[in-house]
Amino acid sequence: MGLLKDLFGKSKAKPLAKAGDVVSLLALATGPNSPSDRADALNALASFDETAAGSHYDDVLRVVRTAARDPSGDVRTQALFALSQLRPPGAADELLAAVDDGDWGARLFAVILLGNFPEARPASRLVAVVEDEEDGLVREAAAASLGDLGDPAAIDPLRRVVREDREREVRKAAKAALRQLEAPPD
Repeated sequence: MGLLKDLFGKSKAKPLAKAGDVVSLLALATGPNSPSDRADALNALASFDETAAGSHYDDVLRVVRTAARDPSGDVRTQALFALSQLRPPGAADELLAAVDDGDWGARLFAVILLGNFPEARPASRLVAVVEDEEDGLVREAAAASLGDLGDPAAIDPLRRVVREDREREVRKAAKAALRQLEAPPD
């Protein structure tokens, strides 16, 4: 839905973000708007770090963290993206919790984004995802994130995935992750 809005220029969040109107974006993200409009606002809020948001930064974090528990999967997904961009304390823990989200899209985003949080040591959780997740796209993303993290503890589980996973794309992602993990250091 956001893509259609971008194509036809109907996004309410885009002009607000361009104008730096954090207050209106916060209202759009929390008001009685469609999930698509709220998701667009959260996506825009992701670029408002402490400097850009100024005195509204705490409100940005509160709104983003609340949206991470929204009934709409699209809204939760954009909230996770915003958390990954803003990187407030505890963001990695919230992404780790989202790995168990009921919406596959939110789970997918969580495992992709965790690849950028090596300090959270999410490898063991991502190994569980790549081994146990039903959705192949989420397993594939978890394998790729394991490669990005560079944790050698993921090598043996990824080898099992290469041998045993039922989906070719997951096996392919696991092979690529293994190449990253087994490559000699520069």
